Amino acid sequence: RLFAAGPRPRYGLRFAWWTGHEQGVYAGSSWYADRFRTELYDNAIAYLNVDIVGVRGGTVKALRNTTSELSSYANSVLERTAGRLSEADDDFVRRALKRLDRTIDPRRSARNSDQSFSGIGLSTAQVSAFLPEAHPDRLPGTGLARWWQTDEDTIDKCDAEILGQDTLIYRNLLEGLVRAASLPFDYTATAEDILSSLGEYTGAAPDNDDLARLVALAERLRAAVGGLSAEADGSARHTARLLRLARLLNPAQYHAASDFDFDRSRGSRLLPGLAPALGLAKMDSDHAHMARIELRRRANRIAHAFARALDLIERRDI
Repeated sequence: RLFAAGPRPRYGLRFAWWTGHEQGVYAGSSWYADRFRTELYDNAIAYLNVDIVGVRGGTVKALRNTTSELSSYANSVLERTAGRLSEADDDFVRRALKRLDRTIDPRRSARNSDQSFSGIGLSTAQVSAFLPEAHPDRLPGTGLARWWQTDEDTIDKCDAEILGQDTLIYRNLLEGLVRAASLPFDYTATAEDILSSLGEYTGAAPDNDDLARLVALAERLRAAVGGLSAEADGSARHTARLLRLARLLNPAQYHAASDFDFDRSRGSRLLPGLAPALGLAKMDSDHAHMARIELRRRANRIAHAFARALDLIERRDI
């Protein structure tokens, strides 16, 4: 209603309601991603997942499932709309969001909440209404209510005022995307995340040549992306370059083996294809040999994405 009543946005807007949320590894959104993959790959800007909103008592607004290039923008919109979290609430949110990797911001995109579009390369963001840490209805170790997804999860558990604020947060997130003169993507954060993640893998396998090759490419990528913001002229060419970078980098960051299949594990880590490196030191020689072969193949896929991204930036191709 809000967007239909105002001036026509520069970019289109599509709403979807997912069935099969907890069934079949997000059966509804994954079906949609499969069915409309080409259209989404060619045209989509970002995916905003609306989950855990309007919750009675949900006064802590938790930024989560946000890809690195959208993180600065999404956080600034959240703070302008709902205010900055206190230090204690921010610490609580970070502890409540579970990841397997130790060095990556837990608010980054994870394998939950219908995140079915990373293999296509879409940038993502999500804000959920968490209960405060001291709330008596909170499930321990989470920001969720004890009655979440039970037969007690009825309409009285929704607070209209909180839902109104959550709706405004998403409206404002959309506003800065569908009316943007230049898309608010910051790939500096992406490069830093990649290097931070690689640090954990190289720490576990310090002599692995494949990981060393990825670090060298990631350092080049960090140097290259610094000039992108200076080129933010709102042109179709610049916009296409930003979206093409997401198509190259996000699948490698968030999918383990393929851009076209879904990782079935709920465990989340950046560059998950490199996970075999973490166990190499404890394997016997035969298993370590097979793990290094798998690691090389997955490192090749990631290196290909990094190299194509560098071509895109350094040659200014689309």
